[in-house]
Amino acid sequence: MIKPIFLLGSHKSGTSLLRALFDNHSQVFSIPIETHFAHFLGWWTRYPFLRTKKKNYSLEEFENNASKWIHTCNTSNDPYGDSQASGLFDETLFKEEMGKLNSNSSEMTKIDQYFRSIYSVINKKAAPEDLRFIEKTVENSEHAIRIASLYPDAKFIHILRNPYANLVTLRRYLQKMKKSYPHLDSLIKSIYDSFYFADFNSTNIENYKIIYYKDLVTNPQKIMKDLALFVEIDFEENLLTPSYLGSSWGGNSVSGNKFKGVSSARINAWKKDINSLEIEVVNAVMGVAIERNDYKKIKAKNRILIPQKREYFRAYLGNRILLKRPF
Repeated sequence: MIKPIFLLGSHKSGTSLLRALFDNHSQVFSIPIETHFAHFLGWWTRYPFLRTKKKNYSLEEFENNASKWIHTCNTSNDPYGDSQASGLFDETLFKEEMGKLNSNSSEMTKIDQYFRSIYSVINKKAAPEDLRFIEKTVENSEHAIRIASLYPDAKFIHILRNPYANLVTLRRYLQKMKKSYPHLDSLIKSIYDSFYFADFNSTNIENYKIIYYKDLVTNPQKIMKDLALFVEIDFEENLLTPSYLGSSWGGNSVSGNKFKGVSSARINAWKKDINSLEIEVVNAVMGVAIERNDYKKIKAKNRILIPQKREYFRAYLGNRILLKRPF
């Protein structure tokens, strides 16, 4: 049985940066993609960007689900996405490795083999028995209790980002894909869920640690030393330099700016881009989270009835209804 470390948080909250900081450590293997194992096992998921119903997948279906996802990662190229894994995987070898499972394999065994198969395909050898696997998949926040029951020795690190900043960054990411201004419902509710499950899980799981994006980028040495102690690995200087499979990682910021190390230079860049609609949406949905996590509440300055640029009718209507009925 492996002893995994799970990184949790919403999209664009700092999970990829956190994974990249662990990437080049000698005692761990940072899985370079989101694995979505809960989805492939058929666990009921409500995360707004990957909402799925409960299903009883067979072993064959689980293996097929995982193989299809590896193919998707192997052939996609999203510069602002979670990872750049195009051409990384030998898909035939991955299927062979996954084929080592049998009909009596437990859910834990399936997850173990899924992680080990990814390692084997990338490194062309079996994973050492004492290797720690680091995995980050955004919807796992809501599955943490179930994951902890499978892996009692697992460690969980949950990163939270200022909701105003998180919403702006996530909205800008979607606009890079579709150009038009989006309906903010799924965006803000994914952020809300992250804060909700951070609070819920930390009171119900012993090995659960919450960190804040601002602290990570302003004082990375302190945070990474604390995290190394928490997950029980040695502190190494390479924990301060983000990488992707050992190579320099320039980040996945929607600004397009690349970096060589952790920087707080753009930590307040969102303040120039946030609009009054987004401020009001955060205030309507995230009020409790703002208060409990000591974020400064801000007030909108402009009228929210005026449409945002490229905010077409359906999104416009949905966003104003969201303000009146956030849940």
